[in-house]
Amino acid sequence: MRRKRITTTTDHNPDGWPLAPYDHGYPGVHRCGSILARTIDGQRACQQIAVWRIRTRGRNFQRTGYYCDSDLPDDDGPAAA
Repeated sequence: MRRKRITTTTDHNPDGWPLAPYDHGYPGVHRCGSILARTIDGQRACQQIAVWRIRTRGRNFQRTGYYCDSDLPDDDGPAAA
């Protein structure tokens, strides 16, 4: 049986992460991506600039999330940077 290798990279940019030219809202920066977590808690969507970028890669997938300081997932805290 093979193990699934998953790699997580956490990066910090105090000025926020710029949007790519093909992204809606360009030029600009990514907003915090914790919309689902906030909705579940009954909160409004975060309007802060995302200063953390979390990239998760596996054999058949790649996922990138952008978060502000207060909404960084617990398992990817600032100590991981």
